Amino acid sequence: MSLRSSLARGTLAGATLLLAACAPGPIALPAGPGTPFPAFDEAYRQGAATCRGVRTWSAELALSGRSGRAKLRGRLLA
Repeated sequence: MSLRSSLARGTLAGATLLLAACAPGPIALPAGPGTPFPAFDEAYRQGAATCRGVRTWSAELALSGRSGRAKLRGRLLA
């Protein structure tokens, strides 16, 4: 390993430690079971109102990979 390579790795390790030290602390999640949202029904109706006219859905999935030396590609429409 050359001096230049060692210096680059040391610099990278130092930068990583410095950035990790400046990161914010862990998220404090609430404890306990919580309480139900009292206006859930109305909020759901308002949020889903624009989707009520939907009659069909479609999805497209693109796949690619290898089998031995052959490349495989395909699309799945559902």
